[in-house]
Amino acid sequence: MSSRKHCLGEGNVRVYGATVDEETRCVHFLSERDAVAILLPCCDRFYPCFRCHDEDADHRLERWPRSAWGESAILCGACSVTLTIATYLEVDRCPACAAGFNPAFAMHAPHYFELDVPTSAVASAGERADGRNALARFAA
Repeated sequence: MSSRKHCLGEGNVRVYGATVDEETRCVHFLSERDAVAILLPCCDRFYPCFRCHDEDADHRLERWPRSAWGESAILCGACSVTLTIATYLEVDRCPACAAGFNPAFAMHAPHYFELDVPTSAVASAGERADGRNALARFAA
């Protein structure tokens, strides 16, 4: 198991999985904009992606229910700030440091969050014409 530590205020957050740098990128997703880790409710651990979780954990990944989208569960790999799920789904970059988030994450969102839309609608999502995260329409 590979992990990195990220400063979070006065403490440290451990990111589990096959991370490759200090900004939470992993062997599965390496683009400049793949710099987040998600706290998963099934194990209370941050992982860069569902594949890292599946390779590292001894249990099935559980998704965040919509009723818990107020939880601080998204770690910005660039600045180590945590965002609520609702905030993350509404923005295209970190509100604290302006690091851009990957708009293609919309295709993977059903792995992490219970969405009130068909998976096919999410799979076709991407960056919106106005540059905002395509998931913003699902967060309302």
